Amino acid sequence: MNSISRWTGWVAITCLLLAVTALAAPFEPLFQIVSIEGECLVQPVGESNFSPAEPNKAYAYGSVVKTGRRSTAVIRFSEGNECRVLANAHLAILEDTTNQKLKTIKLTEGEVEVTLDEKFHETNDLNVQTATAICGAIGCKFNVRAGVREDMHAVVIICRDGKIKINGVDFNIPIMENDDGVSVVGNLDLSYIKIRNIMGDFNIHVFDANKNEKIIEAKKDCEIKIWRKMAQDGKTIIITIVILGPDGSATENFTFTQALGEGDPTPDPDPEAEGENGEDGSYLPPTPTTTVTTTTTTIPLEDAENAGDGGDTTGNGTTTTTTQPDEDDDDGGDAPTPTPVGNP
Repeated sequence: MNSISRWTGWVAITCLLLAVTALAAPFEPLFQIVSIEGECLVQPVGESNFSPAEPNKAYAYGSVVKTGRRSTAVIRFSEGNECRVLANAHLAILEDTTNQKLKTIKLTEGEVEVTLDEKFHETNDLNVQTATAICGAIGCKFNVRAGVREDMHAVVIICRDGKIKINGVDFNIPIMENDDGVSVVGNLDLSYIKIRNIMGDFNIHVFDANKNEKIIEAKKDCEIKIWRKMAQDGKTIIITIVILGPDGSATENFTFTQALGEGDPTPDPDPEAEGENGEDGSYLPPTPTTTVTTTTTTIPLEDAENAGDGGDTTGNGTTTTTTQPDEDDDDGGDAPTPTPVGNP
């Protein structure tokens, strides 16, 4: 082989290596728990009890992880793709049964800090699922914190770098970018949800009275409140959406109906459970009140959103709930979801 041929061969190999290393490392078949500080317990798939996590041990997807007080641990999916679990957290690490590239952190309580390679989505997908919203990663760093207070689920999601997307019952946020933050609070049956912009500027997509997609340019402190109410026929859901400006005053509100689909969260059928009925049978929300919340970049859950402000759901300071919906169906089942506009 002459020198030109050898040089050409080395160039080809070098280009191939560069192309391979440019791709994000795909998630491993098992995940590892590393950098454990304090108490970290794992319930492996098929076992009924928790046991202390073993550093650097690989666990199967479907395992449940808990951290104790003043404790942290890092879940590693692959090199450069990790999730730091903070204190007093409870979560399951799942793999989609029909799409093994899709992994889900099902966060019941506590906070996670997710750090992903900017090209991770070329080989994998990752969601953080909570009771009120699902955060989809697009290659970035973000925090998700979830908790329950006085029968209200609350989640705070902050994009630290890159881009994420949010999906929930009757709303979605196609893109959140650097330093955008949102809180989503809902009661146990998701018959009431409040979405609030706590940081940055982004668009929230809902439906209007004609079931057309409506894009709301949400500024800081803007809120959207959504009520789902069962009609008297037991087969139709009445959905009312109220949009509030930063000062807490209502700028728009509209009501529409849809057939109850399989897997839909089922709101309380009691017509007097929340608010009052209008002459056309539509739900009339209580008069909006101004709320002021102070937030910082850390944003404790209780400061970012009053998770137990049940007065928003009834107008008399009480909250009426039914059985908790299956968390696997908290995206609304057959209910339509507004379609994101534009490319991530």
